[in-house]
Amino acid sequence: YYKGKVYGDIWGFKVDRLYQNTDFVYDSNGNLVTEVVTSGKGKGVTINKLSDSNAPNQGYLQSGSLVFGPGDVKYKDLDGDGEITQGDNTIDNHGDKVVIGNSTPRYQYSFRLGADYKGFDFQAQFQGVAGVKGLLNEYSGFAFWSEGNIQRWQADGRFSPNNPQRYPDYPRLENLGNVVGPNTQTSDFWILDASYVRLKNIQIGYTIPIIT
Repeated sequence: YYKGKVYGDIWGFKVDRLYQNTDFVYDSNGNLVTEVVTSGKGKGVTINKLSDSNAPNQGYLQSGSLVFGPGDVKYKDLDGDGEITQGDNTIDNHGDKVVIGNSTPRYQYSFRLGADYKGFDFQAQFQGVAGVKGLLNEYSGFAFWSEGNIQRWQADGRFSPNNPQRYPDYPRLENLGNVVGPNTQTSDFWILDASYVRLKNIQIGYTIPIIT
């Protein structure tokens, strides 16, 4: 909580894209070359060497057995310090985290439509919300790091190193056990527009004329 906070604000990282094969350095056998981070919050962490020496490293976010590589989420270095962190996780020093959405609907609405013609009548009720963001979490996104189940549409949309040119909807699958994976850091990669409108009720009728 802090002065000026908007109820429902979601703080997280901004995502550049998914890492591709060309983002890393390989040895003569085609294996990823590693190096150790020498400064910053990620000092001492082993990472896969980046082909661009000026690119920010994400070693601080690594956990479990994962080392960032092709198919992982590439976050934006918004504070320009050369690494991806949350700073001190305070409003004065939030590192690369920013407000990426708000989970509170800005608009809630409903409306009805109706008509009648020659004894037939029709009524429909609609309800919806607008101006709201949803964060995919738990099994919606965490299937990519947990030992839980994964849906077919998630598996089909994942990054595949055998076909890196195909634009993926999801990062590569991880097997980290019950450890939060770096790919599922709260970020705008997992933010979706949660606005909707739905038909709540529909009624069709006919009035039988009374003959007197």
